[in-house]
Amino acid sequence: MNGIGSERRIVGSKGFLWEHTQAKAGIDSAGFFRYFAGRDIGYAIDIGDVRRYKKPLDLTLIYGGRAPQSFLYL
Repeated sequence: MNGIGSERRIVGSKGFLWEHTQAKAGIDSAGFFRYFAGRDIGYAIDIGDVRRYKKPLDLTLIYGGRAPQSFLYL
């Protein structure tokens, strides 16, 4: 059940996900495997092109004090 879907979703085992996301994950391997601990299958999203804004947006203000975990790595 490993594969990269047409919607840029990546589905598979922890090892498969790490192999396909480590260069862009924004997290070290220890944190990555700790996050997926106890799971056989995980999901990742390839967000594609990133646009850097001149004035960064403070996501903590938008999300009530803390941005979603995935946003913290961007």
